[in-house]
Amino acid sequence: MRQWIFKLWSTMTPLGRVGAGACLLLAVLALALKALGASWVNVAYAVVPLAVACVLVAMEPRLHGLTRPKPKLTLTVEGAKDGRLVNDGLPPWPFQIQRIVDNETAEALDTVRDRETLPSWLTTGVGLMSRPTPEDHQRAKEEFNSEVETYKEELREWLDGYSEATLAEWETFEVSLALTNAVGAAHGEAVEVVLELPESVSLGSADRRVDVPPARPTYRPPQPRALTPSHIGPWRGPYSTIASGGRDFDLDDLVPFRRSQQTWDLSANSRHLTAPRVEVLPGWTIEIAEALWLRARGPGVHEVQWTVYSQSLDHPIQGSFELVLPEGDPQRPPFGRMAGILRFPDTLIAPEEDADETEDEDGEPSERAVRPIRDSDPPLTPPTADVGEGSDVAAKLQAASHRWQWEALGLDPALDGPSSDRVQVGEASPRRSAG
Repeated sequence: MRQWIFKLWSTMTPLGRVGAGACLLLAVLALALKALGASWVNVAYAVVPLAVACVLVAMEPRLHGLTRPKPKLTLTVEGAKDGRLVNDGLPPWPFQIQRIVDNETAEALDTVRDRETLPSWLTTGVGLMSRPTPEDHQRAKEEFNSEVETYKEELREWLDGYSEATLAEWETFEVSLALTNAVGAAHGEAVEVVLELPESVSLGSADRRVDVPPARPTYRPPQPRALTPSHIGPWRGPYSTIASGGRDFDLDDLVPFRRSQQTWDLSANSRHLTAPRVEVLPGWTIEIAEALWLRARGPGVHEVQWTVYSQSLDHPIQGSFELVLPEGDPQRPPFGRMAGILRFPDTLIAPEEDADETEDEDGEPSERAVRPIRDSDPPLTPPTADVGEGSDVAAKLQAASHRWQWEALGLDPALDGPSSDRVQVGEASPRRSAG
């Protein structure tokens, strides 16, 4: 009994101890008055103050909480206006996978016809060279057709992955949260932020790049073979091969591609995200852990609830912010060729390894070059230019080049098929002019 009373007394605040002492004193006074023969009315007068003292003791924790200062915490989202974080980027440009596969396959198969029309002196053996036989040409075409079939499967798989990556790029928001404590407020102790994600929002990824697409195959006819006696082998030199002393490494091992999200604790149901506890001093603004990548699936408004807990607060603070994803224009013509995707990509296209060459012989980006996300829409109509009788040759060639580049985007289904069958401005088609 004594230990219980001592423990209760040690946990009381000064105000609680005053109330407890008053209760004890009034109880002793009431018993003494009754023993001296006082009436119940007089005893009641003594009990009323006793009751008031007991109420003070019972409300002591609440009274203590009302008298101490509180922190004034505010949670803000970087880039949000009135609690709304709007994706102001460009919606993914539509494309048709089947049209792209058919057109790229037609371009690849068209190289067979181009190589068959080469001058005969390029395929005829001279000196100690033998001309390829019809069986060699047939074998080369069969191998090329098998290579084209493999290319079609790889291209279709790449386009599926690119479609998912562009959608993730458009639907993913970078959310940076910050806590602010007002000047003159109390110290915010053990402040913890918890996010509650709706069903339409999930944790996204910062790395949404895709590898470069598979290279379109080009037919190479069999070449003349040298008539070398079988007993004469190639000269390999007197020196042995020395292995390179270089060490292979990955650039991502040296420079992280994305920011870590390990500071946020994800609940078992993947609906709650908890940030580590922080201390917020008066007048301070601190960032809450690392930036979050949240993916909101589908256009519309997605509301994320948040709650701030603190040992310095009697009640948690609650609020919400919105992720707004606008709808794209459904009337946009889709791409039908790979040139449209590569010139106007909706996500980062970068090789898994470092690319040494960024341009090809014509000054265009090479197949292994890094292609950043587009910042403008493709032209919906072909370029127009004055290429009348009074125009010089340079103007005609420039107009033809601009139109040829627009047609290569594949925005007009009427131009599907091999590019050699299309007619350029100011000149006849290469295929038609060959006749």
